[in-house]
Order: sequence, then C-alpha cells, then structure tokens
Amino acid sequence: MGIHTWGNIGFADGLPILFDWQVASCGPAVKDLAYFAATSIDSDTRQAIDTDLVRTYVDTLNADGTTRLTFGDARDSYRLFAFTAFIAAGITAAFGRRLQGEATTRAGLDRAVQALRDFDSVALLRDRLA
Repeated sequence: MGIHTWGNIGFADGLPILFDWQVASCGPAVKDLAYFAATSIDSDTRQAIDTDLVRTYVDTLNADGTTRLTFGDARDSYRLFAFTAFIAAGITAAFGRRLQGEATTRAGLDRAVQALRDFDSVALLRDRLA
C-alpha cells in the first residue's frame, strides 16, 4: 500500500484521505465527542441524544469492567469541551471563506454557541474556577 501526500490530502491505493491537523491533540476522546456534537448536529437532534452519546462513550470506555470514567465526570467534561468547539468554530469564521464555505462556517458557529447555552457550560466553568 503506497501513501502519497499533497498538503493535507493523501492518497492510499488511489483513495483520497483528508488530514485535518488544525485541532489535533492528545487527550480524552470525550473532547472529540463534544466537538463533533456541538458543531455537526443540529441542536434539537443533539439535545435528544446528548445523554445517550455520553453514556455510550462511558460504557464503551469501561466495557472491560475497569472504571476509567464515571458518567458524571464524562458529562461535565462533555459540557466543558464544548468550549473547544466554540473556539474552533470562531477561528474558522475569522478566516472567512478560506477554510470553509459561509453556510458551513455559520452553521458550525451557531451550533457551537447553542451547545454552550444548552450545556450551561459557562456556569459549570465558573463553578470549577471558584
């Protein structure tokens, strides 16, 4: 299998692969879950499945019987990591059309702002800082 890259696009056996390193980091996967949910799922749908998303994450993480994370801790992390979605969406918006189209950028930013409201993330952050 040959992999050839050009910028952030790679090709493995002729199939395209996109590498997006803009927010790559090491850390808890619940951050990725919050980022995806806050920017990619419309608010009504996300609100209907938030608890199930976090519960599935925790159940999968702890599937071997070892408790690595409780639901409450995961839920709080999910609520706080919505800030990373907001920040990334804001940065994307600041770059205008150079990163994404206007409709996609606007939708991601609007969803991230709504997620912060829905999760009451600011209040949780204030509690953590107190």
